[in-house]
Amino acid sequence: MMFNNFANFGWTQSFQRQHLTVIVKGPSKGRDNLGQPVFTEKVKKVYEQVVNNNNNNVTFVAADGGQYGVGTLIWQSQLPSVPDHSTVTLENGLSYETVSVGQDPMAGLFYYALKRIEVAHKNEREGI
Repeated sequence: MMFNNFANFGWTQSFQRQHLTVIVKGPSKGRDNLGQPVFTEKVKKVYEQVVNNNNNNVTFVAADGGQYGVGTLIWQSQLPSVPDHSTVTLENGLSYETVSVGQDPMAGLFYYALKRIEVAHKNEREGI
């Protein structure tokens, strides 16, 4: 059963959208001189939102007392089938990788959980 979802709830996201660069890894096209697989990459540009979803049930206890909440970045997208470990770069230059996905078929949206790519890890991947 479908309903009027007002253009995939775009009216709720109009102020939070930003330009994102998504690099989706394709099949392996061979190996490099170190024997590591080299993947084809497809670059997609989208204008969608990334939100911080706080989970009050997951916290870290500080050494000096108190608790720190844990947040998860969620990319709300209309792009289907973005595989895990695809790279998402925000407008501010920070890069993340997709680690899991959820779907809302009624809204026509996909929810990708993002994990920060550390600089050393990113450079290692790019062979720098």
